[in-house]
Amino acid sequence: MIAPPGMLAASTLLWGWLCGAWIAAVPIAFLLEAWRWTGARWNLSAKDFQRVADFCTWVFVLEAGYFTVAKGWPLPILLILQWLPVVLAPLIIAQLYSSAGRVELSALFLSLRTEDAGALAQKPVDLSFAYAAVCVLAAGAANVRTHWYFLAAAALALWALWGARSRRYPVWLWCGLVALAVVAGYSGHQGLNRLQTWIFNAAIEYFQLDLARTDPYRASTDIGHIGELKSSDRIILRVTVPPEAPVPLLLHRASYDLYVAATWFARGARFAELAPDASSGKWLLESTSEARFSVTVSEILPSGIGVLSLPEAVISVSGLGAASVQRNRFGAVRVEREPGSVSYTAASGSSAQALDAPSANDLRVPAQEADVLQRIAGELRLSALAPEQAAAELKRFFAERFRYTTYQARRVGTENAIGEFLRNSRAGHCEYFATATVLLARAAGIPARYATGYSVQEFSAIERRYIVRERHAHAWARLFLNGAWRDVDTTPTQWFAAEARDASLWEPLTDIGSWLEFRFAQWRASPAGRETSLWWYVLLAALFATLMWRLYRGGGFTRARRSDKAPAADCSRSGFDSAFYAIESRIAETGLPRLGTETHAEWVERIAPRFAQIDRAALNELLRLHYRVRFDPQEMSAVERQMFAHVAGSWLAKDPRPLGSDAGASVRSSV
Repeated sequence: MIAPPGMLAASTLLWGWLCGAWIAAVPIAFLLEAWRWTGARWNLSAKDFQRVADFCTWVFVLEAGYFTVAKGWPLPILLILQWLPVVLAPLIIAQLYSSAGRVELSALFLSLRTEDAGALAQKPVDLSFAYAAVCVLAAGAANVRTHWYFLAAAALALWALWGARSRRYPVWLWCGLVALAVVAGYSGHQGLNRLQTWIFNAAIEYFQLDLARTDPYRASTDIGHIGELKSSDRIILRVTVPPEAPVPLLLHRASYDLYVAATWFARGARFAELAPDASSGKWLLESTSEARFSVTVSEILPSGIGVLSLPEAVISVSGLGAASVQRNRFGAVRVEREPGSVSYTAASGSSAQALDAPSANDLRVPAQEADVLQRIAGELRLSALAPEQAAAELKRFFAERFRYTTYQARRVGTENAIGEFLRNSRAGHCEYFATATVLLARAAGIPARYATGYSVQEFSAIERRYIVRERHAHAWARLFLNGAWRDVDTTPTQWFAAEARDASLWEPLTDIGSWLEFRFAQWRASPAGRETSLWWYVLLAALFATLMWRLYRGGGFTRARRSDKAPAADCSRSGFDSAFYAIESRIAETGLPRLGTETHAEWVERIAPRFAQIDRAALNELLRLHYRVRFDPQEMSAVERQMFAHVAGSWLAKDPRPLGSDAGASVRSSV
């Protein structure tokens, strides 16, 4: 059963609308319906269909490889789904314009192209409904958050189900049940979405106590979490640093103010929209400071949404090409733009960032660690020192008495992790040093926050710039000194060398591959790269034309005229040639027609008592054979079909009549 008229075009246009692929959707939609207006068909063989399917497979591999290299993981998954209608279009077009009107399974599965595949390889299937479903799935992969997608998908599903609805029940009842199902489906979808939001917010409220108003898009960092990630050598940032800039250079991404159960949270970290400067086109973050130096950061944003890596005291950012730039009160800057490569220039000011004034949260010390923090702060006499001197004393304290390590022995509970670090182990990675510094500063009355980002220290001779790997993820403290927030990094300086010693032996080779990937992503984001998008359509069209030419030269395009303009239904495979229909017609002439709400089994059960025992048994046997012809996946052999036709013919020749009719009486009297 092929898709009803217009359904394939509608599903294709839905995909083109939501994915913005009109240039491909319109011609494909036209071809998917134009076969109904012409009687010309192509005599495509099984080998021809296999060639078309192999062509689609190669296009899929080419598409997947291109998106993986150009966009970066995991975005290619959605892009591959979005372009499936283009990949599969040649196969469905070949089916619709073929004289067979179906595609054998051997074209879809390589395992069925062997000599021992059997009859299953030659089983024809209709791909029209499957292609419509692929279009709906691809449209959903575009992630356009609109109610129209649900309504359009529901309408297409009902369109497909209309022809297969049961005739036993009135249309109004079917429509009512369908409307109820659509409303229930939409309500369930919305309900699950709200339930997810409620559970998420409830979890935040439970674990963060009074943080019901915490920004749902906030970042959190657990003690020990970064240490697990820092083993990766993958390059994620490329930074051009001028001679006047300090190295190591800290690139800030986010800060947090509340420490609960070994986890840092940002309270009230909602993002506010920033407006670009009308004259310069830059995004101004501070207006009261002059630039000391500027760094250029290059990275790949697979989804187009990300948090920027910015130096301390950043005053402006340019080159983003962004649709939206937002900042929260902790100095985190979020950008929304087209997915792909981005290079932005951040200018650092002559004075530290003021941002917002400290709050009570910036002085809060966890009760579990309060005793050890007060004791160590007292030993260091931090409260008696000026804030700048206290920061210097903290750096000296950790540099002389602690060591850096990413390994932590398993311990029970995490509520006293910092106390254990300060009193006993005196060894840890940057998260321990940063957290301890923040809490000790607070114990001394200095407002402090926990900051995360990256440390820029490694220079690449290949790329002639600094590179930042995943293992360069770093954490440090931000202290409020002289009316501004300043970065204070107390992690021992040997941490960078310790991380480098654990690098993979394959790192030089992977660096070259990463550089080539980055250069390709840069080209892809450039005007020249964007202009090549049209050429991909041209390439696909050329490949499709080449396929058609090969099929034509191979004899596959022999035109076959047919009286009807749709692929003829295979009656022998669908069972519509069953001899039982002739028996049904003969019995209906005797005054016992099958009602519109009855199945054949219900009809035979109702009329069977009206026939003699021998005729009743024969009628039931004929019904069993009819159901085999109509619904048995293991199709009847030619011999079995001949036997069924013979039994049905004998029954018709005997012409049994219902008991009590005149014909039946004459038969019984003669016997």
